Amino acid sequence: MTLSHEQLHFDIAEIYARKMRLSLSKIKPSKHTRNQVKDIYTAINKELNAYQDLYDSETNYSRDIEKQLLWQTKVKKQLQLK
Repeated sequence: MTLSHEQLHFDIAEIYARKMRLSLSKIKPSKHTRNQVKDIYTAINKELNAYQDLYDSETNYSRDIEKQLLWQTKVKKQLQLK
């Protein structure tokens, strides 16, 4: 179960990498681009860390098997979204 728990951390990171790529793709080059990139990076990393912490908390670091299975389903659905 530990390996699947850690795999889900990786999958969650992929979800947020996609969010970051999408947000960055919407930036129009300007004199504010550097600050926009920094703000996006900071905000999405903050969201990612909070989501990873929630995952660990709700699954009790994979000890709660029922919650772990729920999270696996939840994350799988999120990865299927475009």
